[in-house]
Amino acid sequence: MTGDNMFEFKPNFARILVTVFIAAVVAIVPLKAVQIDPAFYAGMRWRLIGPFRAGRVSAVAGVIGQPGTYYMATPGGGVWATTDAGEVWQPISDQIPVASIGALAVAPSNGKIIYAGTGDFGIASTAWGAVNLGDGVWRSDDGGSTWRHIGLSETAHIGAILVDPDNPDVALVAALGNAYAADPHRGVYLTTDGGRTWARTLYKDDTTGAVGLAYDAALRGVVYASLWHHQAALPPAPADNDQAGGAIYKSTDGGRSWQAISGHGLPTWPMGRIGLAADDGRVLAIISRDQGHQDHLPGGLFRSDDGGATWRSITQDPRLEPGGRSGYFDNVWMDPQNRDVVYVVHTSFYRSIDGGETFEVLKGAPGGDDYHNLWINPKSPCVPMDGDKGCVSSEMILGADQGASISLNAGLTWSSWYNQPTGQMYHVATDDRFPYGVYGPQQDSGSVEVSSRGDFGDVSLLDWRPSMGAYEYGYVEPDPAHPRWLFSSDDGPAIHRRDRETWQTLDVTPYIGAAGPYRYLMGPWWGSVQPPFVFSPKDGKTLYDGAQFLLATSDGGLNWRRISPDLTLRDNLPMRPMPDGKATRDWAAISAIGPSPLDAGLIWIGTDDGLVQVTRDGGKDWRRATVPGLRPLDIISTVEASPLNLAEAYVVMDRHEWGDFHPYIYRTGDYGRTWTAISSGIPDGSFVRVIRADPKRQGLLYAGTENGVFVSFDDGGHWQSLQLNLPTTSVRDLAIRDGDLVAATFGRAFWILDDLSPLRQLNAQVVAAPAHLFQPAEAVRVRRDANSDTPMPPEIPAGTNPPSGAILDYTLQSTPSQSIELAIYDANGNLVRQFSSAPVPESVRRPEKWPTIADYWMANPEPLPTHIGMNRLTWDLRFSPPPSVGHSYPMSAIPHETPAGPEGPLVVPGKYVVKLTVDGQSYTQPVTVRPDPRENVPASAFAAQLSLEQKLMAGMQESFRAYQAAKQRGDTDAAAQFAGMNGTLSGLASDAEGADAAPTPAMEDAVRRELGQLNARLHASK
Repeated sequence: MTGDNMFEFKPNFARILVTVFIAAVVAIVPLKAVQIDPAFYAGMRWRLIGPFRAGRVSAVAGVIGQPGTYYMATPGGGVWATTDAGEVWQPISDQIPVASIGALAVAPSNGKIIYAGTGDFGIASTAWGAVNLGDGVWRSDDGGSTWRHIGLSETAHIGAILVDPDNPDVALVAALGNAYAADPHRGVYLTTDGGRTWARTLYKDDTTGAVGLAYDAALRGVVYASLWHHQAALPPAPADNDQAGGAIYKSTDGGRSWQAISGHGLPTWPMGRIGLAADDGRVLAIISRDQGHQDHLPGGLFRSDDGGATWRSITQDPRLEPGGRSGYFDNVWMDPQNRDVVYVVHTSFYRSIDGGETFEVLKGAPGGDDYHNLWINPKSPCVPMDGDKGCVSSEMILGADQGASISLNAGLTWSSWYNQPTGQMYHVATDDRFPYGVYGPQQDSGSVEVSSRGDFGDVSLLDWRPSMGAYEYGYVEPDPAHPRWLFSSDDGPAIHRRDRETWQTLDVTPYIGAAGPYRYLMGPWWGSVQPPFVFSPKDGKTLYDGAQFLLATSDGGLNWRRISPDLTLRDNLPMRPMPDGKATRDWAAISAIGPSPLDAGLIWIGTDDGLVQVTRDGGKDWRRATVPGLRPLDIISTVEASPLNLAEAYVVMDRHEWGDFHPYIYRTGDYGRTWTAISSGIPDGSFVRVIRADPKRQGLLYAGTENGVFVSFDDGGHWQSLQLNLPTTSVRDLAIRDGDLVAATFGRAFWILDDLSPLRQLNAQVVAAPAHLFQPAEAVRVRRDANSDTPMPPEIPAGTNPPSGAILDYTLQSTPSQSIELAIYDANGNLVRQFSSAPVPESVRRPEKWPTIADYWMANPEPLPTHIGMNRLTWDLRFSPPPSVGHSYPMSAIPHETPAGPEGPLVVPGKYVVKLTVDGQSYTQPVTVRPDPRENVPASAFAAQLSLEQKLMAGMQESFRAYQAAKQRGDTDAAAQFAGMNGTLSGLASDAEGADAAPTPAMEDAVRRELGQLNARLHASK
């Protein structure tokens, strides 16, 4: 192969070539695939921690006749719904196995019927890898409760859907087709039977897709469509975001046949993307220009008042000019109740009240919010405007890069988008604090730190901080040696050091200014993006940065040094065109850095031209690793050095930008001399983004892919899903911290899989055993909720805290024949707490005095689970609750997680034993409880605190027995006295455990007084 076809991807040939290459060059070590029945880790759960700051919205819709019901679609987080005009949003499409939604429509005649077109198209091409393939069209007939696939699987990306105003089974779909390859499945499709069958009614060629559709609101059967060239330039050419090929078509028979519209006032130069709106013969078209034709008439807003027969440029407002981002904007709407009211989206949201002649900014922030889509309720109240301008519809939903917001007053005010956990996170890093912080950049919305645990019972807005300094697809790295410092990457090669106490920022870029000596990854606008940088996990003070050289700093970025030659050089690297019209082979850069956790001198790097290199002496000598199948256009997205084996490393190769969506992972066990392909079990289409090796168990691996998370128990010999309850979404990065797995998702924010202990201990013997009790991880003695004020309303979104206490996991091979028991003992063999799978008595589930709060706050007691496979119980590190006359719920409440008080005392830090009994057989494991690492409390203080609380518990038992006896004999006065004493002792117990501290003298004295009064009253009643 020579010339331009040298790197053409041909699946069959590539497969043969790789097979031959591996056989000839690489020694492949056969692995016995190990698979674990997922039921034996099914009790594990991912939890969302946020942030609740929305990401980009790809489509919006509403329900006529239901003014509070709206829907939004996202590029990586599925479809969401609100029934209260944006106060609370809920995901409704998690059963759809594709998270990327490009189009959304609700049937005007039946608000329960929703069409979702999958495959967001982002910018015309790669959009920094943000373009996600779809799976055709899905339909719901019950408002999103259930969904079914209705075809067009091969359309890849869908730009628009129209549903007939009168017949919900008649719909048009604008299919863009595959962004990375020529594709014959582009064009406009029509169904007349609700999606059972489809007919393509408009098609141009295999690189031009359909992107826009618009019914004429007043003329039955009249519909307009826009076409657009939609194929990304394959590497090494830069992504083409401003493509030509735009065209307008008209149908007068509901989309069954089409006629091209051109000339007569429309631009004669190549048009880009086109947005359309139509009403009673008036047609608006906002047209982008091809960037290569800047010397011609610029794009902008055009209008026809005769059904597209003639056109004129309606405004010269430069704010509406799409410019160099033609794939990102270009949408226009007319108010369905006043066609002179026109809306256009760009970095701000614009409105005209004179048919498009002049515009005002209706909504927009400094820096630009980037607005994309709008739906206006045609039956909403129409608000009169000044003069004789008519009225404007009051109810609408607007979609932007930052989320969806709703206005009920014609755009005067809008609902918040800080209640949607749809952030598109590119990378994740964690720190070593307690609770540990989770850091990362968010597409379109900056960067963020989120605490892995909130002190007030959940992870709320109080527990996340924006403005970590990173730009969208960059990195945030906390400095292990200087807790106040954060390093973040801005757009391009810039690296900033940010002080988390003062927020002052120091530019520590290796070279400041234009035309520097360092080369970084080439982005979609010829800018440098995603230069990777990472701290050495071994020495904790060296920060590495990747250009064509590997750079390092050990003084906080003040001075950088090269520790490598150019690591991207290769003879067969293809030429890449540059903005100045020239071409060069000097375009490659380091795309991944993998320093070893075991040896500070061992560093791996990968490049975006298909090279992997390693140094074992801190950069003095480098050796190129020959990974099978790597080619000059392959991007190495991850290099992971093993945390347990110096000679072992893992490489992830990403080919999706040139149309190859297969998963590619390789492993070496000899410093890169030989490699093994290890992607078996990961399905095609779910290409891999990242791999991480577990630091505790050799061969336990985690992979983040385009559609979720996978796990391997045999060093990659076989992979299986670790999705559990994680919604389908692209997982761009993973991190392991304190025994947890942290995921950066591209559309559903950050998630954490708590306590990997079961995965680290699972094997064939565990699965085959009648029952098994896993050794628990260490538990930290923290309070469930330290809030003492009124809790936040449940309408305010919040992430979930980790379980408060010791996570106890066990497996069952079959359903037990009798109740199982789980008990916890202290180091002296004393029983601390006992749980059973027997049904919880109703008297326990429903106390005698039922509280006067809403049920949704309560955490009702549940029996031990007995599922076949894995079961999980969280011991809250407390003794059994004392008997109490009255039960109350503390102000420190979390919806569905607040137990009735009083609770038993917290145990002291130390060693405990867990005992599981199943069908007469017992299983035991030790568990360690350690104090909150933020506190410095002597053991004597914990002992004194527990001793006092145990005296109170004994007093509560005595007072409760006396209360019951008095009730039984009909002595209401005595019963009331003992009930009051019982409540007083309960209150003292709460006071005594308010902090990790020895009781104060006043506390000790109060307990002595109350117990003395109780004893006196007990003697008096005998």
